[in-house]
Amino acid sequence: MTSESARQRDIQSVSPLTSGSTEFRAVLFDLDGTLIDSKPLIKAAFVHALKQASSYDFPVEGVPPLIGLPLRAMFERVYGTERQARTPEGGVDSVLAIYREYLRIYEKKLLKVFPGVIETLEALRGAGVRLAVVTSKMDSVALRHMKLFSMDSFFDTMVSEQDTARHKPEPDPFLLASSRLEVPAGQCLAVGDAIADLQSARAAGMRFGAAAWGAEPLEPLLDEEPDYVFDRPGDILEVPSLVRSRAAFHAGKHIP
Repeated sequence: MTSESARQRDIQSVSPLTSGSTEFRAVLFDLDGTLIDSKPLIKAAFVHALKQASSYDFPVEGVPPLIGLPLRAMFERVYGTERQARTPEGGVDSVLAIYREYLRIYEKKLLKVFPGVIETLEALRGAGVRLAVVTSKMDSVALRHMKLFSMDSFFDTMVSEQDTARHKPEPDPFLLASSRLEVPAGQCLAVGDAIADLQSARAAGMRFGAAAWGAEPLEPLLDEEPDYVFDRPGDILEVPSLVRSRAAFHAGKHIP
């Protein structure tokens, strides 16, 4: 898709932002690639684990399309589709152990929070908007990563891998978050960077905003026609029916 057509697609997707037709009382965020810039770490750990466990050189560009699935499902997908990738004697559990150890060693060095995320969370919280994280990560890992950037305190609840029997792209994780927040699904705005996020949120009956700043690649997500496209975290604050009081913004402060 050309850059001009991509921009036109963005305009069409963002247009509902000015309609004010839906009142959102809650925002449900994906974690990896949406709040935290974790894809460099995930890609490195994933490729490393397959190399160490199965002597298989998995292409790094093959990792982003898998992100959004639970970690076990990511590895099972590779072993189920790549003939040269042989499951080690210890099974997928042994691969997971290698992956998680790599994460513990390098997370403080490689993880970053996206610019504008903290300021946006502060503004939403100050406006009385309910907030949740909906992630396919294990709760202990997700919470550890959120604490690295002191963002855990912004959220009313977190739904992680252990909380539901079915995961993204099924609706269960977003429905559980909606229930915990006591906000109807139709009044929840989901924000994420992956097709699995969009499919899960839509199946739950929610509007979906594409986190264009973290999507990799972006075009397949745009092809799914998200309700909104946010170029930067601060764009979320432009939804008039979401933040009802402009006083909740930091007066005169630019939010990336």
